[in-house]
Amino acid sequence: MIDLRALSLAALALAAPPAAAQGLYQRPADGATGPPPRLALESHVVRAEVEEHVARYRVEQTFRNQTDATIEATYLFPLPREAAATGLTLRIGGEDVSGEILDAETARRTYRDIVRRVKDPALLEYAGERLLRASIFPIGPRAEVKVAFEFTAPARRVGGLSSLVLPLRFAAGSGARVTVDVALSSRRSLTTIYSPSHAVDVARDGSRRARVTYEGTPKHPRDLRLYFAAADGDAPTVSLLAHRRDGEDGTFALMIAPPTSAADAPSVPRDVVFVLDRSGSMAGEKWEQATAALSHGLKTLGPADRFALVSFATDVRRFRDGLAGADAETVRAATSHLEALRPAGGTNVDEAIAAALGAFDGDDGRLRMVAFLTDGLPTVGATDVPEILRRAGDANARKARVFSFGVGHDVNTVLLDRLARDHAGSTDYIEAGENLEHRVSAFFEKVQAPFLTGTRIDYGGVEVFDVDPPALPDLFRGDALLVTGRYRGHGMKAIRVTGARGGETVEVVADASWPRTNTDLSFVPSLWASRHVGTLLQEIRLNGARKELVDEVVRLGREFGVVTPYTSGLVVEEGMRLGRAAGLPVAAGSGPGAAPPEPAEWSARRALHDLDAGEGDDEAKAVGAVAFRKAKELRRLRDSAVAESRPVEAHGASLERLEAAGRVVFRIDGALVDRDLTADLVASARAVETYSDAYFALLDAHPELAELFALGDDVLFRLGDAAVHVRP
Repeated sequence: MIDLRALSLAALALAAPPAAAQGLYQRPADGATGPPPRLALESHVVRAEVEEHVARYRVEQTFRNQTDATIEATYLFPLPREAAATGLTLRIGGEDVSGEILDAETARRTYRDIVRRVKDPALLEYAGERLLRASIFPIGPRAEVKVAFEFTAPARRVGGLSSLVLPLRFAAGSGARVTVDVALSSRRSLTTIYSPSHAVDVARDGSRRARVTYEGTPKHPRDLRLYFAAADGDAPTVSLLAHRRDGEDGTFALMIAPPTSAADAPSVPRDVVFVLDRSGSMAGEKWEQATAALSHGLKTLGPADRFALVSFATDVRRFRDGLAGADAETVRAATSHLEALRPAGGTNVDEAIAAALGAFDGDDGRLRMVAFLTDGLPTVGATDVPEILRRAGDANARKARVFSFGVGHDVNTVLLDRLARDHAGSTDYIEAGENLEHRVSAFFEKVQAPFLTGTRIDYGGVEVFDVDPPALPDLFRGDALLVTGRYRGHGMKAIRVTGARGGETVEVVADASWPRTNTDLSFVPSLWASRHVGTLLQEIRLNGARKELVDEVVRLGREFGVVTPYTSGLVVEEGMRLGRAAGLPVAAGSGPGAAPPEPAEWSARRALHDLDAGEGDDEAKAVGAVAFRKAKELRRLRDSAVAESRPVEAHGASLERLEAAGRVVFRIDGALVDRDLTADLVASARAVETYSDAYFALLDAHPELAELFALGDDVLFRLGDAAVHVRP
């Protein structure tokens, strides 16, 4: 047997430490230099069954020996501190394998030995965890080995939520197919289910069970974070996640989630007016999907709801005058009326909106909604956008919410967005060829059970500002409201959420801790900044590029590294400034002798002024593919629930803004530079060789630096009043 050894590391954690470091490393031959080659990870599956606050996990990995030799391997698995040692099972190649659990100190020495040998600083984050170790032999030439591992651990409690961290970080960039499957169950009603790190799919099975899934080949190295909550009765859950650096204003993410059970959550009765564009341009598959979606919307009406059906082309037609009861016979008649319609003629938007808003009566205690679907510009009747908006404002005496759906690039995006903004609704844009029926039907499912209207939040004496969304929407059963913002003040405070239900005022009170300092939840500032920049960009687009708005977008783009077509240049400029201060070979121009680029702030301000779409009567800025894409992107930013970190390519360099160990750093072509550095500090920086005794002594003295060092092996950072440069 050839004396080879491989190393596999994998982890699963529910606490603050990241969850995984996976890989198979072949031991180099005697005399070889450099890190050993990594063996291929082909698939990575994480499954979890969570009952109340206890989870049983199963990790399944497939590796391949890409050598022509039979090798021996050691499987190492960092165990979270909370993991139960009893009931651990490890199966390799379909057979049970015994393993030993190393205590934290032995595990720490083992990790450091691995870091020295394989030159992988990412493993430093697991120092201090316990470690499961088992031998794997033999792994034949070009053979596949499957590893499956199970253990039980409790969920961590954070801000009134249960928190899980699932291991995806080290599968990123490997090309391996990643699958996450989490089954949640509770004796109480599951309310909030939220991931700030990944776009997960949540499928609910009644009120007390849900399945959360994710599939993909992730490129960015981050674990999947999942938060969930459960509650008794008909009160929503109110949960706060807050981040604050010492001496700075904090950022927060507040989640309000009504019960999902119809029995637990009495609904507000609705008056719904369905408005469908039946102009000639709607003919074909688009028409078939639109009518199917509205038919589905009719089926979501409850026995206490009322509705009207308006269609428009050159003229406007009504199913019946006024509002009709949603009994089965009337809904069947409305469906037959809808199926008999045929698309032909022009687009009389103005009269259609007036007919919809005029259908509501004075019955109090009801939620009034308009669902407005169109694929074109106003061509009949009033066509001036400001005039249409003014007339809509005059007609909406009953304060109905207007939800618009723009299909294809020919819609006036400013008209639809202003209708939604002025009338407390939202806009969704659907590309030609997208599944219109699915998108619109999903909206009707979401809004079929209003739980609270006129939502207001009292933050208990904490000063909050720059809150998004600026105007709070209604709460619907099964759909959590995410509110982000900044805050000053600290301590345990009572948050009061109030609103109306059936003409009565409802109040929910929840105690929440606003920290003076907490840098654990580093995704919160990025999430807030992305959403707030989206709000500011929309304000510029609809109301003009006022100086204070442009200044704030420029500041946030530079400070928080928000990557948009209007702010990415600011991220590049900030990264280049730090790179030059650190002595990195970053280019000022695009080639030898090239003139330096104009300041990023100039180009950003020019782009922001160009975003101003006036009053919607400038078709070049309000209509067409470019306007359509801008409207979709700004909605994505405003509604974002996932904190994204994206690298920017510029001047031959890759730049990315990250947070680690309570500080902001820029990754510049692999090197990491602390944002708080100055040129004077850099000039006097103390050099420390990566993986040397001095390197590990620095970690012993400052254990919090493990999170920073795990990002790479070339790190220039501030430590007190001095600078340290860790480099190979």
